Amino acid sequence: MCSLAAALSVALGSGTLAADVKGQQMTGTVVECPLGYLTIENSKKEQIMFNLGELGDQRYQPKVGDRVTVYYDISQRDHLGRPIVHKIEKAEKGSKKN
Repeated sequence: MCSLAAALSVALGSGTLAADVKGQQMTGTVVECPLGYLTIENSKKEQIMFNLGELGDQRYQPKVGDRVTVYYDISQRDHLGRPIVHKIEKAEKGSKKN
């Protein structure tokens, strides 16, 4: 019985760690925000377009020039391969997360 509990604990723990690895975040400046999408430029001057399909009832609406942090899951992409954002936050000045 103890072996079963230990095996189950390890199995559940590794599944949780694997799920956490997929979560990503990126901070950058909004360069474009057409309806349903968001393009940000990071500190390396790379521009990445995100799909805003999973935001739900989020109140913050980014504007061109805002510095934001987007949270997304690398395993979830739209039909064109763009990452689907789950959350957007306005980044603090001086934040350099990528």
